[in-house]
Amino acid sequence: HAVNERWKEVDCGIWEVRSAPRHYTYTKLMCWVAVERAIELADHFTGEVDPEWIVLKDEIAASINENSYKPEINAYTSAYDELDIDASVLAMGLYGFVPMDDPRFVGTIKAVEDQLLIKNTVYRYLTEKSEDGLEGHEGGWNILTPWLIKCYWASGRHDDARKPFQVVRKNIA
Repeated sequence: HAVNERWKEVDCGIWEVRSAPRHYTYTKLMCWVAVERAIELADHFTGEVDPEWIVLKDEIAASINENSYKPEINAYTSAYDELDIDASVLAMGLYGFVPMDDPRFVGTIKAVEDQLLIKNTVYRYLTEKSEDGLEGHEGGWNILTPWLIKCYWASGRHDDARKPFQVVRKNIA
């Protein structure tokens, strides 16, 4: 019920960016995940699924695909109204919204890799202070590197998935 009432609202996203609220892809994705998992649970435990849940899930998915995926960059973006990428778009595949080998998601992995992967560390986003509202330089987020590794592995890029472990092993030895 709450998802149905609130999924169309703007917010500040997973990273709580201090700019004007927008339609962040990750927020929409989490609404889709909530409904998708509710459908799975209802089906598993009762064998009955509210048809309105299926309609809602499909509506959210259509909104994400129509507004977040940008063919001109072959990637899902941080928010509906922009071409910027942030690492939360990796969750599109991790949560099963899109298959990991889907060309749109493969492009999204590539965009994250090209824009946010620096020396085996994935950054949340890279932006100017005026957009973020915080002083200083963005730091890498260790939790995001395993997200990228899992995306590499699941999309068939096994050698790329192994590379960060080879760097760690080399530094320990």
